Amino acid sequence: MNAVSPQSEADSGLAYLPVFFGMHGRTALLIGGAAALPKLTLLRRAGARVRLVAQQTDDSMTDVIAGDRMVVRISAPLAAHHFDAAAMAIDASGDEAMNRLSVSLARAAGVPINVVDRPALCDFILPAILDRSPVVVAISTGGLAPAVSRLIRQRLETAIPAGFGRIAVIAADVRRMVRERLRSAWQRANFWEELLDGPAGQLALAGRMDGALAAVQAMIERSAQDDGEAIRMLDINSEDPDLLTVRAARLIRMADIIIFEPGIGAAILELARRDATMVGVHAGSDGSLSLRSLEKRRRPGQVTVWLRSCSR
Repeated sequence: MNAVSPQSEADSGLAYLPVFFGMHGRTALLIGGAAALPKLTLLRRAGARVRLVAQQTDDSMTDVIAGDRMVVRISAPLAAHHFDAAAMAIDASGDEAMNRLSVSLARAAGVPINVVDRPALCDFILPAILDRSPVVVAISTGGLAPAVSRLIRQRLETAIPAGFGRIAVIAADVRRMVRERLRSAWQRANFWEELLDGPAGQLALAGRMDGALAAVQAMIERSAQDDGEAIRMLDINSEDPDLLTVRAARLIRMADIIIFEPGIGAAILELARRDATMVGVHAGSDGSLSLRSLEKRRRPGQVTVWLRSCSR
């Protein structure tokens, strides 16, 4: 299996398939070197059994592997049998001759391999990771500019608080209740947005999980009463969709029926779903004639959004 060239694929598609690969209890072959310690730490956090081939280890690595029964250190030179039953391999040796040998042996064994800082030799790459477990964000430039990935991660660290994973835990706890109580896409979308941005999410971020769960349960009951039948009015001040609020963009994307006045730009309307019903009206109209004409086709629970032009 040959590595995909990031340079040749940059303009035509994904250089690599982004996946989250389950390694819990599986074997990873790690070829030691200066960059081996962070890879070892990452593999162990993922629950992998690590087969470490290293002629020498420094004190920091020795301290990490001491007493860890999930790490087996092998001092012998790298050989084909070291790849037996391995789910993946990482060559952190930093040595070109070792790189060539490890890639050759990995190819023969059918084991995907990552060679640190050598993307042209890689079957897979390891992205920059923002860990807010159970929420994990992976950022990659396809091996072209790892430093850019790290800078993006640093920006995300300030945007996604350290306790963000607690919101995901709350979401998992109420997922079944949401599915049973909130029947429409409108109700569910409103609920999830309020969970992220509302008081319940803030309680979870602060570690007040009992209070957050109670608040979420109340949100579900409140959301269940909103059937989406009311017309949502949106004042549009620009033809640039990038200037829309998050709420406005979400409403347009969710709407089953969109009523729009003259002056609403095509780029705004393109945000709508392909199957949404689009109805143009004159500015200042109350839309009653348009709505009555839609009543026969309008199904219960459908969301109607009225886009009013305020840019003229």
